[in-house]
Amino acid sequence: MRGRPQRAGATGARACLTAAALFALLGAAAPAAAQVRFDEGGGDTLATAEGPLVVASKPFGESYILGEMFAQLLESRGIRVERRLGLGATEIAFRALRTGAVDVYPEYTGTGLVALLGETPSGSAGAVFRRVATVFPERWGVHWLPPLGFENTYAIAMRDERAESLGIRTLRDLARHAPALAMGG
Repeated sequence: MRGRPQRAGATGARACLTAAALFALLGAAAPAAAQVRFDEGGGDTLATAEGPLVVASKPFGESYILGEMFAQLLESRGIRVERRLGLGATEIAFRALRTGAVDVYPEYTGTGLVALLGETPSGSAGAVFRRVATVFPERWGVHWLPPLGFENTYAIAMRDERAESLGIRTLRDLARHAPALAMGG
């Protein structure tokens, strides 16, 4: 995602990007790749800037891991990095990106669509990605990159014996028994 204003002494357009994620119905997500600059040729040439690239994350396990992975990838390419992992929830991280306090953080397109654009997910994960990839640059100058290639899909787990004894094979079956069941998280 683009967010940081160009620093004094920078040459070229500084396009700081974040991770994107595909949002599937029922809350599934697949994080996407991050680069410092994305050009028409699909390369990853870097704009020169003073100071380190600031990599942030939100305060939960997956975001910490992705933020650290981004930081290490950038460092492996000789880019100085400042880590602000666990910075805050979506609103805090996105505000920091838009104001230039951070350069990059991992985010989900579903979160972008629902929490930041205030829209309801409909259609495929690809449709959600295309929506945020179109609206964010226009509205906020923020660019989403393609998915990383793995998926974080959520499902409901239930002990085999219990599901079998109640005849639960689908979510509809589960809903019929919901008043008598205890959900955990």
